[in-house]
Amino acid sequence: MGFSEPTDSDISEKSILHFHLSHKNNPEFKFTPREDTNRLIWKYLRNNNLLLNLDEIELEEDDKIISIEKETHNGNYSEIDLLNLYTRYKFSINQLISIEDSYKLLSENQSRALLYQGYLISKDVPSRIKIIKLLKESFEKSGIGKALDEQLVIMLESLDEKEIPSDYLNFYNYYLADKRNKNKKIKINNKIIHQSRLVKYFFRQYGYFESRKRA
Repeated sequence: MGFSEPTDSDISEKSILHFHLSHKNNPEFKFTPREDTNRLIWKYLRNNNLLLNLDEIELEEDDKIISIEKETHNGNYSEIDLLNLYTRYKFSINQLISIEDSYKLLSENQSRALLYQGYLISKDVPSRIKIIKLLKESFEKSGIGKALDEQLVIMLESLDEKEIPSDYLNFYNYYLADKRNKNKKIKINNKIIHQSRLVKYFFRQYGYFESRKRA
């Protein structure tokens, strides 16, 4: 159309529209979000596969990995991708043998990586549930409990409940309770709505039947 000016490569975060235009206007678009980056921009990056590939992360960059843990908690990275990132850490045989002592000497992200690897190599249920609990507590202590939410349920479901030590049953049942409740469905007769238990419940609550009797 006759334009000869070079493309503006500046990335505008003024609004999601400005950010979108910056993306579409720059064929070499690259943006590293910060913790204070607008949540809508995080969502835009996630939906357009523009977030940093976790396979490219240098494990020595603790600050960056801690940031990824926080964004996993915020739903911008998947839990399974974070757990896979943990498997890339290299630990000594002694660290893996004495996990309960070794993880306390490491940085937050490294300790979680060691605990997760310990969970993977453990064979017996008592050892696995103990490590799972330590791992979940580590996330909660750092204020990023949702970074291990759905995968926690999967990990717990893989265990034989009969083999779980009694002092870990409360932990086990607590984190499986939500899923168990979701599986309980309220039965409503949609074909004959006036016969449904749900409608009758509300009628009783608001005194419908009593008012009909008095009438």
